[in-house]
Amino acid sequence: MNSEAIPDSAHIAAPRDAGALEATPHEKRIPVLDAIRGFAIFGILVSNMSGYSYPSYYLSDWGYRWGGLPNKLAWELMAFAVIGKFLTIFSFLFGLSFALQLIRTETRGKAIVPLYTRRLLALLLFGAAHAFLIWYGDILLLYAVAGFLLLLFRNVQPKALLACSLLLLCVSYGKWEYRLAQEYANASAIQVAEARPPSDTSGDKKAEDMSEPSFRAYAKGTYAEMVAQRVHDVYFNYRTTYLSLAHVLSLFLLGFYAGRRGIFQESEKHIAFFRKLAVWGFFLGILGQTGLHYLYLRSLPSWMILLRPIASAMGALSLAAFYVAGLVLLRRRGPGERLLRPLAAVGRTALSNYLLQSIVCTAIFYNCGLRLYGRVGPAGALALAVAIYAGQVLLSSLWLRRYRFGPLEWLWRTLTYGEAQKFRA
Repeated sequence: MNSEAIPDSAHIAAPRDAGALEATPHEKRIPVLDAIRGFAIFGILVSNMSGYSYPSYYLSDWGYRWGGLPNKLAWELMAFAVIGKFLTIFSFLFGLSFALQLIRTETRGKAIVPLYTRRLLALLLFGAAHAFLIWYGDILLLYAVAGFLLLLFRNVQPKALLACSLLLLCVSYGKWEYRLAQEYANASAIQVAEARPPSDTSGDKKAEDMSEPSFRAYAKGTYAEMVAQRVHDVYFNYRTTYLSLAHVLSLFLLGFYAGRRGIFQESEKHIAFFRKLAVWGFFLGILGQTGLHYLYLRSLPSWMILLRPIASAMGALSLAAFYVAGLVLLRRRGPGERLLRPLAAVGRTALSNYLLQSIVCTAIFYNCGLRLYGRVGPAGALALAVAIYAGQVLLSSLWLRRYRFGPLEWLWRTLTYGEAQKFRA
């Protein structure tokens, strides 16, 4: 799973190259997408703090391993309002950007496949470097693979895109539902209904044996030992790749559908839709997240565990929709535009900021830096995320005064188009 003023008319052209992790020159962008992308970068950082600071094998229990009211409140806030919602937004933006680029390329009478293939191959290289050299929790590799599959849908009609998105979303939650159904059928619901977050825990039986190498590598090891451990951690994270791929591709298709329908290109014509989306997204999101919380209580009937995937999907998708619609509506007003301007700066340099987060956080938690691995709970992690993001807002704003792109955005575009792009503003 990281990294866009509402136009006064529908005359703004679709971006030439508006990836979910890369913005285009300001004269060719849909500006509200910068703010949405920048907001998503913050949510991605908060969501990833547990992975930066704790072994991947224990992440399903990370929020419950820390005592104290601040840690409990911080974890509840992160689980309720952040985790799962911003990866949804980020993936949606990737599919939306594909639609915008497809429209632009077709207008010029050019083929999109060669251009987009080079773009995805470059993204694949970035992802491999990120996953194996910096941090194992990379999402770019998965995005690149799903991006190639997205090419297969470029001529599919909007209604069919929506249907395929829904089907893949059901598939992505299928294993979790199947596992819960097996546990219910085996009359083990009492053991299942413990306070655990809604994640696949098929690897937890080996966690006690495998976590110690993670602590030894990241908290005390050399860089070579960290790289070796990352290989194992990347494999662990992608052990159910087909499910992650189905989930990401379903959100890509949803964003592609929105782009084909012109919902963001002509946002003023769809303001009524965004208002309804904000209202329904808020109430359904609260309902889904609250329901998911209570579905982990031991006192409930055992069959109700089967509702967890439904509540999880409702909460994540609805709150993500609320965030997106809320930003679109807020961006229409003068105070809102000024408020979101700092987020837009981060959104225009999203790829650079996404990788910068990993560099900064591994420097904080790993042996090569402050050695805080395994020592920071949810409250401390949330405070660190806010501080890091504030620094990124300042740095991004200063950078864009002199340059048209972030450094990695510039490199990405150069690799995509096969020639050095203009860098200075």
